[in-house]
Amino acid sequence: MRSEQELAQGLWLPSSSLSAESAAWPGQQGDAPQPDETVRAALQADLLARAEPAPYLVEYAAGLAALARAGAVSRSPSGIPGDLLTRVQAVLARTFADRSFLKLYGGPAEESGWWWLAAGPAETALPLSDRIEVEAVRFMQRRPAFTLEELEQTLCGLFTGLQAPSPELVQACLESYAERAPAQDGESSGQWRMRASDTAEVRRADRQEMGALVDRGGRALGMQVTQDGAALVWLDPAGKETWRFYRMASSLISRYVLAPPPRPPGRMVLVLPGSRARRRALKLRRDPRLAEAARGWPILKFRHLREIGSRSSLTPELWEALLDDDPLTDDATQMRLFSAG
Repeated sequence: MRSEQELAQGLWLPSSSLSAESAAWPGQQGDAPQPDETVRAALQADLLARAEPAPYLVEYAAGLAALARAGAVSRSPSGIPGDLLTRVQAVLARTFADRSFLKLYGGPAEESGWWWLAAGPAETALPLSDRIEVEAVRFMQRRPAFTLEELEQTLCGLFTGLQAPSPELVQACLESYAERAPAQDGESSGQWRMRASDTAEVRRADRQEMGALVDRGGRALGMQVTQDGAALVWLDPAGKETWRFYRMASSLISRYVLAPPPRPPGRMVLVLPGSRARRRALKLRRDPRLAEAARGWPILKFRHLREIGSRSSLTPELWEALLDDDPLTDDATQMRLFSAG
């Protein structure tokens, strides 16, 4: 289902594949689960599988599908009550209205907001948008040239059902990592290829270079520089942590920003290529939970770190001024921060 295109594709299965256990509406006899329980379990399972907030329509569809699988809709037309639609809508309305269960980002309008679990787990799997990016990069690495349609078909084959990637996500992956492949006749061929600067070998060398620049800059400021897992850490002469740097070639900032608290002392900096600007901005717009967690995390582009590293003299005051001098923004996709409702 792609709500942006108002397009959905369904698969009909034989009735024998449906659950033998039927959900019981209030007033019915038996030990079958109540529709409210069925919908609640379905939304929780879907959100945990996505590991990121989802639009209203996606979660509404997850609830409807769960009711259908549980047999809450009779397989016989004669068994369908006249008020079935009213019953279904009431169940879903109660579920979305329960703020002890679901959290709404984006204001009071349910249909335009993003939904997440009110008591979400401290740690989740890699968010769906990050998994889509990982698979898109793997696809590009295996192909000397490819079309947008081939990339889209591959991703939709890997992420099915309600997890189907939106065209916007696919396009952002393409523009972040690939470039147009030249045609022999000089005209557009419709083919794309991974940029040479985004190959695994080049990005590995970039990360090593960024590490050397962070180390050199810290020592120039009189800091001790240590390694702590994936982070490079600056310690002042008294041994107090002042800055923590995370270098990456992708836009998978969630692995650091969403790390369970307590966070280490000091300020955290994400060091990544400038070509990830639109991809990162799109993630923050689609995942307000991530946007909240990312507030206060400075972004340092590879190019800008090289410029800072080329300066002959660096002071703590100049360092902080330069850090804010080149923010990672993208005019095409402005970041929007939501407040929880």
